[in-house]
Amino acid sequence: MAAPLFTADARDLRLLSRPPWQRRLLAWTPLGAVGVIVGLVASAGSPVCSAQSPCQPDQLGTVSLGLLAGAAFAGFLLPRLAPWLAGGFVVSLVVDERVLRPDLASPIWFYAVALAFVGLCLLVAAVSRDRHPTDRALQWLVGVRRERPPTVEDLPRPGGVWRLAGRILLVAAVVCLAWGWLVQHRVDAQQQEATRVTAEVTAHPDQSTVQVRLPEGLVTVGVFDVATYPIGTDMVFFVDDRGLHQPVSEPYDATGWLFLGVFLAAVAAAATARGVEIGHGPVRLFDEAQPVTEVSVIVGVGVVAVYAGDARPGEPAVAEFRTRLRPVPERGLRPASLFGVPAPGHWCAVVVEGEAIPPTRPLSAAGILAPPYGVDELGHAVVARGPLRAEELAALRPSDREAPPDQLRFHARSPIGGCAVAALAPLALMLPLRTLLHVSYGVALVIAAVALAISCALSWRLVLRDRIAWNGRGIAIVDAFGEQRVAWSQVHSIEHDRDTVTVHTGQRRLVVGAGALFGVFGRGDRGAEELANALRHARSTAGDDPDEGLPRLARPRPPLGLYVLWLLGTPILAWLLEFYTTQLA
Repeated sequence: MAAPLFTADARDLRLLSRPPWQRRLLAWTPLGAVGVIVGLVASAGSPVCSAQSPCQPDQLGTVSLGLLAGAAFAGFLLPRLAPWLAGGFVVSLVVDERVLRPDLASPIWFYAVALAFVGLCLLVAAVSRDRHPTDRALQWLVGVRRERPPTVEDLPRPGGVWRLAGRILLVAAVVCLAWGWLVQHRVDAQQQEATRVTAEVTAHPDQSTVQVRLPEGLVTVGVFDVATYPIGTDMVFFVDDRGLHQPVSEPYDATGWLFLGVFLAAVAAAATARGVEIGHGPVRLFDEAQPVTEVSVIVGVGVVAVYAGDARPGEPAVAEFRTRLRPVPERGLRPASLFGVPAPGHWCAVVVEGEAIPPTRPLSAAGILAPPYGVDELGHAVVARGPLRAEELAALRPSDREAPPDQLRFHARSPIGGCAVAALAPLALMLPLRTLLHVSYGVALVIAAVALAISCALSWRLVLRDRIAWNGRGIAIVDAFGEQRVAWSQVHSIEHDRDTVTVHTGQRRLVVGAGALFGVFGRGDRGAEELANALRHARSTAGDDPDEGLPRLARPRPPLGLYVLWLLGTPILAWLLEFYTTQLA
């Protein structure tokens, strides 16, 4: 007989996964980094081309750009593949510019930026894995009994959509590469057979188009940079009777198809690998010894809700996973054995009355939709708000544990952390401004004032604005995007992860930050679990719906420290920007 899965263990095991917003933010970060790199490349200017030294198509450089874009999108599909694609980008870039084209090599600092992008992809890959377990979760992982789940004859093989998408993208990549090679080969042969004709530049319709006078009349031709071809100068063209008029200094370049093919191939590899990884999840689950614990479950149509062995009426499920559609044999809670680690991203299965129910997806980090533990004789969920467990109650501060119903308690994050975020964020301007040489102090002052103002506003809105006030009658909450004031009877659930607390009411969901910011600022503040338990304790001891006495929160205002930071930090940041773009240029 296996030991039961306790609620406290399940809560700590869920913390193995990072909050969804952190993973999404870091997945978007490489895409933003690609924008910075492309901006740096564009700021370097166009190459100087001439009939004596033409700008030939750069196949390897195009491959590096395709790998760069593929690495950014791999952060969404399979983060562990992104560092490999980013590494391919750096290697191909170095070989192309330092070995094949040393005369057009980028400055050293650009290679440092490319290596930083690899480090960013490594960070995204690391965030996609489990966090270091808490002490309690580590004890559970080490001490829990393990055994192999019962055999399932028809084991699901999920991930088919991803594998199909990978095959389609791979075919599209091959088509793009083949078409690009064919077009380049045809035009190269056409250029070799064409006649060279000298024409006069007559106008510059835009920054990338010149107008020239050829024997057949005025013709507009696209170029890298019109500054290379002043009006009145001569250009040499490849011309034939099939409509070809290509500058000799800039031969036809079909590497755009090469870029698209490499990018699609990288995304195809990520999609296929993700599909294979998902498909192997159930296989590994049933082929290897897994942690086994006793739980209660509700088996629905295509879904299984898992409740801890010590769950009490009104408490939510600790896990929920998808299964194949099957008829529900009976309603209500049933004892079961849970195989696997009940944490987001992990695969779990249950055995009910000797029958194994395999999953078709790993556990999700999203909110669990199953009803609270317990059903009545009509099959309706029993919603109750019992007191905290003894160990949870003992961990509360005396002011939260012993407070009378009318005593108001308050929580907000330390303003020092938010000011630190606002001060450090504008330093990211150093990299893009590195290419804008000789920025005067006046220009730097304007840039610094705007950047620091935006940084302070975002820090206030996203870090410092949210707060909670509560007593034994109800709660008042202000988060980054709204506010609400309700009695405890309208609070449906209170959840937390490592650094946020989420309060669900009948109207909306409000998220409040808790705990030390970066592990440094606000060490004396309530942590996320402590704040959540303090709120649950106040809710469990609340009486009937109050007519009055609900806590109030005045509309919060930014702290004085943000204004002082803007006034004093603007000239300092301007001096740094000027020094960085002039003295270090």
